[in-house]
Amino acid sequence: MRKILVCFLIIVASVGLLNAQTKKMPFNFGFYLGGNMNMHSVDMYDYTEPPDVYRFTADANGIDFNLGLIGNYAFDDMFVLSLRLGYNGLGYGEFTDSLGLVGNYPRMSAFEITPALKIYNLIPVENLYLLGGLEFGFPISNDINIRTLGALAGLVDTTFSFDDTAESMRLALTIGAGYTFELSKNIFLSPEVSFRFPFTKYIDIPTNAPVNGSTGTWNIPQLRFGLNLTFGLGDDEPAPVVDPQAAEVKVGFKAVSAVQKDGAKSNLNKITLEEVQYTEQFPLLPYIFFDETTALPAPATQNLKSKATAGAFNIEEMSPDALEINHNLLDVVGTRMNEDKNVSIKLVGTLDNKAEAKNSKLAKERADYIKSYLVDNYGIDASRITVEAGANPSKPSSLRDAEGIAENRRVEIYPSNPNSLLLQPITIQKDRQRIATPEIIEFEVYAESADSVEGWELDIYQSDRLIRKFSGTGSPDKMQWSILPNELTGNNIPVDYTFRAWTVKGKRADASGSAPVEYFSFSRKKAEERPDRTISKYSLILFDFDSPEISAMDKEIITKSIIPEIKFNSTVQVYGYSDRIGEEGYNKNLAMKRANNVKDFLSSKVKNAKYEVFGVGEAVEIFNNDLPTGRQLSRTVQIYVITPKN
Repeated sequence: MRKILVCFLIIVASVGLLNAQTKKMPFNFGFYLGGNMNMHSVDMYDYTEPPDVYRFTADANGIDFNLGLIGNYAFDDMFVLSLRLGYNGLGYGEFTDSLGLVGNYPRMSAFEITPALKIYNLIPVENLYLLGGLEFGFPISNDINIRTLGALAGLVDTTFSFDDTAESMRLALTIGAGYTFELSKNIFLSPEVSFRFPFTKYIDIPTNAPVNGSTGTWNIPQLRFGLNLTFGLGDDEPAPVVDPQAAEVKVGFKAVSAVQKDGAKSNLNKITLEEVQYTEQFPLLPYIFFDETTALPAPATQNLKSKATAGAFNIEEMSPDALEINHNLLDVVGTRMNEDKNVSIKLVGTLDNKAEAKNSKLAKERADYIKSYLVDNYGIDASRITVEAGANPSKPSSLRDAEGIAENRRVEIYPSNPNSLLLQPITIQKDRQRIATPEIIEFEVYAESADSVEGWELDIYQSDRLIRKFSGTGSPDKMQWSILPNELTGNNIPVDYTFRAWTVKGKRADASGSAPVEYFSFSRKKAEERPDRTISKYSLILFDFDSPEISAMDKEIITKSIIPEIKFNSTVQVYGYSDRIGEEGYNKNLAMKRANNVKDFLSSKVKNAKYEVFGVGEAVEIFNNDLPTGRQLSRTVQIYVITPKN
């Protein structure tokens, strides 16, 4: 039993390799409540009526609870001191002793003081922490009364009465893991599991000094599951040391703009939230990217899971976010290969041919790592995966720009059957989705000081719920917030935003703003006789670098997925985009060519719909271009099919 519990804790603590985000939490204080599984191990002797000796030995599990107060103080974004004070129920229940007698024992309990250390970011999983500490327990009860029922003897009462000298303070090693959910800016909920390995016995009476004629030991290891609810006190960060001679920092918003899908900007007056029937198709990019001279996927571009947690992955539960979906590409591929036992793949490792020139060993190590991940985590037969070492990718990005060179450090995935569903886009269709207009909001901020600006943050809230956070160092730049479906709650609560910055000498300042939200549910639109509609959104990728030509795969996707959705009264909006590599004007023209090529293909199949074409280029950053995945996804055309409902 103990081995199983230890393995369970190891699994919980090894939940996988994801991108960690570091954040120092404020001091927080609150309550904890949980359940205990107490594993009683008893070996007692009763000499009260010599020469008869009654030996009571048993192993039994008892269920009880724990509750108390908890306080957490963060030294930094990794180490948090946690102190717990409260009641620890050590169990009561039924046992069968070594003679086959059935009996019961009353509640055992202790007052608990547990100082512990919570360690965040030791495993790169956001908000996961490991726990280690010592439990000091002081037994509350002195007597243990046991009633056994023998097969022949009837009821037998055995009372173990111990004075204070017979009881030892409970000392136990605490190890465990938990996960912190930030319910709002200063409210935290943490489910937690821990195991208590006792160094001392709850009762430990030596044979040479019996108490009331009794000797022996009573040991209680303990497995605990619980929830901690805490409330932050003070700011997220400690007050910096301010140089009295430091110059003030001035912060504010130059503009907060509504960005239309065609790149046009206007002042943000309000956000309209509409409940619609919505379908969105997310493309899969068949590349896994690597950092320079490494054989492990770049942590910022691929969420790697442990073998223990990979089986819990579910494609249908992924967030409707193209970047996040592609950062789970290996798990999508592993899941789909298990669903289709006939598909095989070829993995080709490639190099940037700069710092990695002619390093074919590294290229093969990259492909071998991806193969091992699929074989180990998803049980894919190794014979279904072949591995090759390449030099340049078959369709490389820019060989002169640093960001293009970074994209060439990758593993490419090729299905053996190009008609398989392995790399087909993922479609998420919902009857009720809350879609925001505008979809993108741009914040243009400033932070000015005679001293250097050390850092800045932009927090976006709805009520007390943190929706999005931007942060950086030095002078801030423009930030674009792409509002995902259902990211805003279905009500008229405004969106609040706060920008703050601080200098190297500790001066801080912040500025805030707000945007009203107007929500149109299905019922409101019906009551106000507003027109209803369905919206379908599709993204086409795999436009090669610096190319407007539609790939054969995308033509097939258009024919199978998009053409059937276009009705005679549909409005089809086609928006062409590009990554930020290259000159802005050139990219805008390239994006328009991409959009026109897609529009021409669509209109050749469905002639009587209304088509609108926009060449946006890099003016709207629909995906994070700091990441190679985001730049690849930005070489796209997005198609909106908007159809009125009768």
